[in-house]
Amino acid sequence: MAVWVYTASVGKYYRNFWFNLRTYLTPGEGELSRSFNFTTRYYTTGADDFITLGLGTGISPDDQRNNISYSINTSLMSYKLNLGYQRTVGRQNIIGAMATWYYEEFRQKTYGNQVNIGIILQRRF
Repeated sequence: MAVWVYTASVGKYYRNFWFNLRTYLTPGEGELSRSFNFTTRYYTTGADDFITLGLGTGISPDDQRNNISYSINTSLMSYKLNLGYQRTVGRQNIIGAMATWYYEEFRQKTYGNQVNIGIILQRRF
């Protein structure tokens, strides 16, 4: 089954901040799945050094966290909040941490919480 996802994004830098609003629109069988994400970053010293905050709503049919069929997925909702921090250590190393909280509808009118926590370790060559 072919799935078309249309996306649009608007971003703006203002001083040390970056603001971005992105939408994903996925037409389905008589329905339109919509998701929206707002991300902002505050850059501290360089392009890889920032604090980030993200807010989102909607559910995506290709989201790997979901193990439900596409036809159900388009009518469900989710909300998310994520926070992150990363910085350069030395010239070649980037470290950071991210945390995301999801409040998701996994069945009609049945919601649950999910928390994802990640550590970022990156080395440039």
